[in-house]
Amino acid sequence: MKDIQLSDFPKTNFDDWLNIAEKQLKKEDPLSELAWESHEIPNLNPYYDSTDIVELAEQVHFFQKLAPHRWKIYEEIQVRSEKEANLKALEGLAGGCDGIIFSISTDIDTKTLLKGIDPSICDISTFSIPQKGISTRMDHDNTLVEENTSSSPVSQIAGILESMARQKYIYRNSFSDFFLEIAAIRALRYFLASERGMNDVLIHSSIQLNSNPEYQWFTNTTAGLASVLGGSHSISLPTAMGDRRISRNVGNIIREESKIESYSDQCGGSYFVESLTAKIVKSVKELI
Repeated sequence: MKDIQLSDFPKTNFDDWLNIAEKQLKKEDPLSELAWESHEIPNLNPYYDSTDIVELAEQVHFFQKLAPHRWKIYEEIQVRSEKEANLKALEGLAGGCDGIIFSISTDIDTKTLLKGIDPSICDISTFSIPQKGISTRMDHDNTLVEENTSSSPVSQIAGILESMARQKYIYRNSFSDFFLEIAAIRALRYFLASERGMNDVLIHSSIQLNSNPEYQWFTNTTAGLASVLGGSHSISLPTAMGDRRISRNVGNIIREESKIESYSDQCGGSYFVESLTAKIVKSVKELI
């Protein structure tokens, strides 16, 4: 295997692909027959190469300059019982989570909720009813929360930008489409930094529940990976079948086994991802 010369592979180009595609489609036009739309992003081509990013030098350079970061795994817990929520939080933190997001709908006993938890070594976020002195990360005061799940990254980003003031964090819902999720976060980061000067805003992506509970672990894997490849600073992985340990370990494996946090712009050079990012950016600019 050490003697393989990759330079020996024959070079191909668009014309080579076009000839084969036309044969497969019996002379139909591949560019029109195989083009598609994803989540309101039209005119996605079946073929991309280096010529598609010639005019994207500024965007490409922007992502190349971004420093790599170690993203975090959070577990979201609905607080119905302080004692039960505390046990779940301790289990999650012991299982590899960097922090907990508590969803609180009523006044609670904070001492019971945080028993055995040291907020100085983990992140504690709270949503719903404000609980003073609990949060060390996200809360309603410092976080822009995407309240409604959007069907399009264009409307999601436009809504975030229109609502954004000087919050430190963004809590957004992920997309299940792998490449779309990557491009959506890249486009959001591009707007925040280059258009709004908000270089320090951190993005949290909440992986959405799959309509089929048995597919949730696959959704966590693909959407979770896409979220961090796009540049999310933290993610939370739900479970539809009650096994929170597996959901946590999906995040642990993605982070600890892949080491992708060691590299900046992991998807740079993917002509499709670069082009899709540019399409989303262009559509958002037209919308707002």
